[in-house]
Amino acid sequence: MTLVEICIDDIGGAAAAAAGGAHRVELCAGLGEGGLTPTPAFVASALAQAPALEHRVLVRPRAGDFVYDDAELEVMCADIELLRASDVGFVIGASLPTGELDERALDRLLTACGDAPTTCHKAFDAVPDPRRALDLLIDLGVRTVLTSGRPGPALDHLDVLADLVTYAAGRIEVLVGGGVRPGNVRRVLDATGAPAVHLRAPAVESAVDVGFGVRRTTDPVVVAQLLAAVRAV
Repeated sequence: MTLVEICIDDIGGAAAAAAGGAHRVELCAGLGEGGLTPTPAFVASALAQAPALEHRVLVRPRAGDFVYDDAELEVMCADIELLRASDVGFVIGASLPTGELDERALDRLLTACGDAPTTCHKAFDAVPDPRRALDLLIDLGVRTVLTSGRPGPALDHLDVLADLVTYAAGRIEVLVGGGVRPGNVRRVLDATGAPAVHLRAPAVESAVDVGFGVRRTTDPVVVAQLLAAVRAV
């Protein structure tokens, strides 16, 4: 069956994802900023709420691009070290100004991760040659690549995603994300054959705005709807 990963930044989100039938969660802070490194206490809370799920922790020290200097990489490695004793994997990525993946930075981050499972995040979507970048990740030992094929929604790049899944040939998990929803996941899977999908599952009715911005929580109903759609494929 297709693996379903839910991206969460709300306390209680891991429990909601588990209740909906998800297989894995990506733990983040600040999804409104595209996702940032969560606190160790947040990670501990998610592990306690949903111990049966696989947890991967985003390592991203700031919003913006994925071109990191040595000081930023030092902080990222330190964040990884703080969580190495927990039963988690890590979501990492680093780019060169050209858009290519930064092999030196990735190697440094992967060394910090040790034998924990790793995902390369959507820094991958900026690479000029996706097949070459996929080969690099495989050679480095990265287990999963999160991608829309190119910047933008996955539905706009189904041909690229189908080629990546075929080219990967099971050597790395291609995790399709970017606008995946219960109403379109069948189209995504039929077109690409992807082994895994990634999405947020926000409870729109739980949005709260009292002048400081909108807060959204993970909705187990949306997760369950996604799982039902996946099972129907």
